[in-house]
Amino acid sequence: MESEFSNLIKENNNNINSDDEKEEEYIKQKQIEIDSIQQHYSTEEELLLFEIKNTKNLIEKLESSNIELALAYQDDPDPEYESAITENLAIIDKRNKTLKHLQTLLLQKQDSMYL
Repeated sequence: MESEFSNLIKENNNNINSDDEKEEEYIKQKQIEIDSIQQHYSTEEELLLFEIKNTKNLIEKLESSNIELALAYQDDPDPEYESAITENLAIIDKRNKTLKHLQTLLLQKQDSMYL
């Protein structure tokens, strides 16, 4: 019988791209997605704000997951919990870099409006 946290770990592993090649592919796919949905937003700034919000939400979910995993690890020091936490931390780091890049793009767009 698998525990709820084991299922959570498997879900995290299945739903989140964790290696560099997948991260690059994720970024490419996001760019394609942005290009395809851009027409639904009145400005590029709105689209960037949307992507920033989504990235922040993902980071928050991963951080919340890590808290749950850490609590579970305290009760049962299963190496799977530690591995999942480590993996999540790497993904959080990558998403934070993506977030900073999106925020920089937004600032550049906003600054160009006033030039």
